[in-house]
Amino acid sequence: MQPNSGAHRSRLTSPRLVQLVAALCLCAAGTLADTAPPNARPTITFTCAVVPDSRVIAVLHALYTSAFDSLGYDFVLKERSGKRSLVDVNQGRVDGECARNGQLMAESGYHNLVRVDAELIRFNINLYSFDATLDALTTAQIIERNLTVGYQRGALVQDLLLATLPSHKRILFTELTSGLRMLHAGRINLVAAPGALMGAAVNKTQLPAPTRVGVLASFGAYPYLNSQHADLAAPLAAAIKAQLNNPAHPLHQFSEPH
Repeated sequence: MQPNSGAHRSRLTSPRLVQLVAALCLCAAGTLADTAPPNARPTITFTCAVVPDSRVIAVLHALYTSAFDSLGYDFVLKERSGKRSLVDVNQGRVDGECARNGQLMAESGYHNLVRVDAELIRFNINLYSFDATLDALTTAQIIERNLTVGYQRGALVQDLLLATLPSHKRILFTELTSGLRMLHAGRINLVAAPGALMGAAVNKTQLPAPTRVGVLASFGAYPYLNSQHADLAAPLAAAIKAQLNNPAHPLHQFSEPH
């Protein structure tokens, strides 16, 4: 006698079996919910063109980590070259840039940037040399004396300040440490750089410190956000100022006299 296949199918789809399967699914779902991690906080990612061996990078990282934590965000800081950093922020690949010239909004091509109105430090674009006969140089004097100036590739401020120099008198290098070595070897006459970065390059190379022989310009450095985060600009400014109101905050040591 052949088995009753209809009865077999009926047993497989009996109401009791369906209830059992449903109960097992509910138990499994409950277990997954119990073991799932809690919802992570949103993360804000900044780029920074400051060289990673500079002490200022660690201070900025701590400042932003604390500021964004107070606003309910985790924070990540990534190193980028100068121009790439701004391009990434402007195009929304990252959320912000850690410290840039406060007049950056006046420059063309970066319309998606929103300045956070909290000045971080005052910095100079200094001229450095090992030639003791040079002093208080201006751009006009650099041209008049036929001097060669080196600066870091992607440094937009130096590009603008030294735009009147002939191109063969402007030497670009990837790392400031390379420029310092060129300066020490006498291959260039001057290096244009902020003081904090030159100090970091001296510490890394262990070369003698060059002499400051001129100041091309003085600026305030500010954070910038991509415009999609414009609503964060005011609360972030307040969170940063709350920390920098402390005169002993370590970031203040990096501000330079005019």
